[in-house]
Amino acid sequence: MGSTSSKPALKPMARVDIKKMLGAWYVIGFCPLWLEKDAYNAREIYTAGKKPGLIDVSYTFTPGGFDTPVKSLPQRGVQWYDDKPDSWKIQLLGPITMPYIMIKASDPMALDNEDAWFVVGWRSRAYCWVMARKPTMDDALLEEIKTSLVNDHQYPSDLPNFKKVPHNWQLVDGNLERVITSSSPTS
Repeated sequence: MGSTSSKPALKPMARVDIKKMLGAWYVIGFCPLWLEKDAYNAREIYTAGKKPGLIDVSYTFTPGGFDTPVKSLPQRGVQWYDDKPDSWKIQLLGPITMPYIMIKASDPMALDNEDAWFVVGWRSRAYCWVMARKPTMDDALLEEIKTSLVNDHQYPSDLPNFKKVPHNWQLVDGNLERVITSSSPTS
């Protein structure tokens, strides 16, 4: 009972236009890994790797507040092909790869749209990441996505470990940049 083997496998998107996925994505909310649990201003930037099927991912955030030093966790996507999202893997630390399962998206073929978003799930349902092109998302849409995680993907009821990521960005010369403040919220 409660075993992950009793849950069906997460079903990845059938096809994703990876070229349109490149660029900046903001982590709107997540059931986080231990190393990112207190993340503020969490953002990933996806760039094409040097060989087909490779994607470089620059994940940055400030731990515990807006004014703390930026922490960087470089990652690499391997086996990333438009028509095979079920084989995508992500390399976090060293040579170990883990499945990268995109389970929901605004439109997997139009991820270059400024209102685009997607969700990455985890087999055990212990982790998930809601990503968007902008650092903010309408609360109703986020609640709809969370409801889908529970109802459609068998995540725990009420997502007890889900956290909304605080963001504080400003537009500078056409680019979003982190805002450094004299004090950061503690919750």
